[in-house]
Amino acid sequence: MKIFARHELTPGHLRSGEMSLLLEGSWPEREPSDARLSLDDEVDARFQWIDEEASRLAGDLSAAPTSFGEQPLDAAGLAYLYALPLRYFLVKLLRPLALFEDRPELASSPRWELYVERDLDREYEWLARALVDRWHGRLTVVELSTRRPPLPALPGNSAARRWLGKLLRRSSRSLLGEPRVLLCGNPSLLDPVCQELLNRGARVAWLYDRFAVKQWFRWNSAAVEQLVCDSSLGGAAPVFGDWNPDLPAVRGVDLRPALAAWLERQALANGRRANRLVEQVRGNLNQFEPDVVIVDEDASPLQRAAIALARRRGASSTVVQHGVTGVRFGFVPLVAHQICVWNEASRSQLVDWGVSPEQVVVAGPVGLTRLWRRGSQGAERPTVLLLATTPPNVQRPDAVTYHLTTTSHEWMLRQVFSVAQRLGCRLLIRPHPRDRNSRHIERLAAGFDGLDARITRGSSLQECLSGVDCVVSCASTAGYEALLAGAPVIQLLPAGSGEVLPDSQWGWLGTARDERQLESLLTRALRGASNGAPAPELPDTTTVARHIVEAALAHTTARR
Repeated sequence: MKIFARHELTPGHLRSGEMSLLLEGSWPEREPSDARLSLDDEVDARFQWIDEEASRLAGDLSAAPTSFGEQPLDAAGLAYLYALPLRYFLVKLLRPLALFEDRPELASSPRWELYVERDLDREYEWLARALVDRWHGRLTVVELSTRRPPLPALPGNSAARRWLGKLLRRSSRSLLGEPRVLLCGNPSLLDPVCQELLNRGARVAWLYDRFAVKQWFRWNSAAVEQLVCDSSLGGAAPVFGDWNPDLPAVRGVDLRPALAAWLERQALANGRRANRLVEQVRGNLNQFEPDVVIVDEDASPLQRAAIALARRRGASSTVVQHGVTGVRFGFVPLVAHQICVWNEASRSQLVDWGVSPEQVVVAGPVGLTRLWRRGSQGAERPTVLLLATTPPNVQRPDAVTYHLTTTSHEWMLRQVFSVAQRLGCRLLIRPHPRDRNSRHIERLAAGFDGLDARITRGSSLQECLSGVDCVVSCASTAGYEALLAGAPVIQLLPAGSGEVLPDSQWGWLGTARDERQLESLLTRALRGASNGAPAPELPDTTTVARHIVEAALAHTTARR
């Protein structure tokens, strides 16, 4: 059996009828064969245990070390900071194991040939050796290139921005107040919380990696401080040493060598930045001495550093829900003391994922736009709004419960185009804000003759909803906002996905995973069918912010 890290490595190495497996991506349509398998196509929500195990293992492996922040950053501290990529990396490791357990005839192959790029795929080499040891085969590793892993693209942090930050922060006024609350995260979520804290006489500071110009002008007159880390100025690369976590074999396979390769890559890509980040967060907390930390999520390095270092000082931490609870890895394991969520559906999902019920507070949605909707009022051709999702990253497999792959992503778009064409609908397509390039959408839409489709960029969701008869949402927060505005919303999920945002809890008109289901639901919507439940009343933003602040301060009082 031949195993390829990705399809680019196959030319010249495939033989007709020989079993071949892709670890990343899918086989092109021109190469159909029963002997061609890919993890993307074979491993779906039937293997939900992968997500559960990846979450559990990452929680154990990325616990904050007791010395975090007191000594130079070590390997365990780096794993703590980069818990989110670790969760997805564990999915990447567990997918081959799941396939070989499910297809023992593959695992029993006496000879395995692994084709990799040397510096890019070290974890696959280690994993293959561990799998061969379990199933008693023979392994040959073929290194075809020496392409190095790309370094992460960081936001610009110019000298002018840093100079302006130092100048303006020196002119800031700092007032006394209690309690001291540190905010870290997206202003669209936390600005209302900041205002509520000021109304209560609290002393507030924002923590940023780089100076936030707009936020300084927004809050300086209220004497809100801004604390900055400038992690891009990290100096010499720290020496992290070996990482030897106490990790038993997972289903008979030792994952530690592959995890060590992952950590080495993280150290190369992010070590300098991470080391400075921790130093600067520690210095900022020593200066501000917060009683409470409020963040928009606790899976990213800056927020995790703030939570861990504040906890050492006795401060409590609260997460404010940042989006729909579709995929567990952005939410659990929870490292903050508690999380404030939008609704009972979010609370139920987090509890199902293992968060203690006492840690989840239903406060209402903050940061969601209060929208109004005007329907098409009997236009000759109905209009459907598609809220598209981002194309998947084949090198970082998504949660298997969601099963978003290059193949399933393209399938979702094709189904919408096909049904809209058949029903004679106008199609308005709103790409995800993180999807900077719409050419893949344009290419697929061009294959449907007569399809009336238009891609809109830069338009607000409010503008897109005007005149729309139905919304098709790819498990998005924008879809929930459309539902709150009263639009009939169909949730479109990849084939092979599990229960992502259940209809019974979220109130969608329905969920479609194939073309027949989508056409049936869209036909119902265009005939006037409503969502599965009336749109809940969206609480006033000020009220939600008050609930969040009360929950955060009450938790601090209880800890004392």
